[in-house]
Parts: sequence; structure tokens; C-alpha cells
Amino acid sequence: MNSTNSDYQNINFLVKSFTDTTCEKDYTYVTIDGFKAFRFACPICSPDSKKRNASIFPKRKEDWKGEYPKKWFYLCKGQPTCACKGLHPVDRFISTYFQTQEKNSVTALH
Repeated sequence: MNSTNSDYQNINFLVKSFTDTTCEKDYTYVTIDGFKAFRFACPICSPDSKKRNASIFPKRKEDWKGEYPKKWFYLCKGQPTCACKGLHPVDRFISTYFQTQEKNSVTALH
């Protein structure tokens, strides 16, 4: 099984959950390296924005064995105070996103 395709499908499912479109072409693009990637409004700092100021994309990075597997990254160019401002591994973004969602749901209850 190709983990990159699986990663793409999982990330696509996540991105669909916080974009307001069902057409994949509205939030996908092809990177300069020829990989499929996603561009959308940052759900942490700009959840109601139409401006696509964040992206999730794969990039080949050298590992300790000297190989170049694809790794997924998150890049936010939104608010300076965003918890995910800048470039981060996609796992950090996902963790921060769900922590933010949890805080918001607890705040809404009080």
C-alpha cells in the first residue's frame, strides 16, 4: 500500500471538513515539484475568510538513511498571532487545529 496516497486521501478528507466547497479543484493545486497539494483559508486564524492563506503540501526531505521520502507540511501566511504561522510538519498543524476546536467548543458551552 502506498502511504503517500493514503496520506493524501486523509488530508483531503480533513481539508474538505473546513472548506465551504465540495469541488476538489477549488482547494487543490499542483506544486512546483509536481505533487498534489491543498490551498485554503487557515481554519485556525482565518476560519471565515475567503482568502486562501494556508496550504498543505508534500515535499521530499532527506532522512537519516540518505533517502528522500515525501513529508507533508503546513504553511500559514495568515494572522501574525496564528498558532501555526509559518512552515510546520502537518502533524503539528492537525494537533493544533483539534486543540483549537476543543477549546472553542468548551468556551461555547460556558
